[in-house]
Amino acid sequence: MKYYNREKAQQLRIYILEQDKIDGNPAYDAIVRHAMELGVKGATVFRGLQGYGCHHHLHSARLVTISENLPMLVEIIDKPEMVQKITEYLDEKLPEGLFTVTETSMYTGKQ
Repeated sequence: MKYYNREKAQQLRIYILEQDKIDGNPAYDAIVRHAMELGVKGATVFRGLQGYGCHHHLHSARLVTISENLPMLVEIIDKPEMVQKITEYLDEKLPEGLFTVTETSMYTGKQ
């Protein structure tokens, strides 16, 4: 008996900073809430310990005063049409950041 269904999917990884905003709200929160409203299967936010972006300014939790602008990674995996909806949202709402889309397979458990 097979317990999982395999589907073609895309992995969307969005690299932003903790203080980045979308419509006055933390960008990571706005992205996850928008994904949930669209019915995306799931999204996860990771808080980085250290990193830098296009401005080459190092953001690190190892500083004497804990940084309040650490790197954030939002990861979404879903069908390509759902990922496309999120990338369109990012293109419209996210003024700065980086995102990547990778082809993958998604295995979902049968319910």
